[in-house]
Amino acid sequence: MIPNDEHDYVSARVPGIDLTPFESMSTDRELLATYWRHQYDRLDQIENQRIQFTNIVVAASVVAIALLFDRDDAAKSLALRGALATVLGVNLVACGYVLRMRQHAHQTLIRARTALRVLAPELMQLNMVSGIPRNLFHSSIAYQISLHALLGGVAALGVFIV
Repeated sequence: MIPNDEHDYVSARVPGIDLTPFESMSTDRELLATYWRHQYDRLDQIENQRIQFTNIVVAASVVAIALLFDRDDAAKSLALRGALATVLGVNLVACGYVLRMRQHAHQTLIRARTALRVLAPELMQLNMVSGIPRNLFHSSIAYQISLHALLGGVAALGVFIV
């Protein structure tokens, strides 16, 4: 489930799941707090994995494109096309990976905010008032996808030019 606006994070309730028993919890608050911290740790790991994967793919693509276009050997044009097609394919896979990680991040964030709503409703209200703008979270993902699309486009163009 991907929320449509920033208030969906706050009010998101999973259909068919009643949170009433959790909202009346008083003895397991430490367990709930641990769960909440764990969700934000997972969110941090997801974001770091997404950024590291993009960095590796972008660096390898730029180096590969630079080295491949540097060659003047016409006899190796078939190998060059294959290498450029590989760069294109890797960047397409990277776009899919970034989008999939976005879904995992949203699910994790919803779980964390649901736990926060039960654990500390006052802090949840603070999140509603001073939450992070939606565009801030999505802009890094848009930049990553645009970068992969650009490198894939350069590779695709190179396949047809060579």
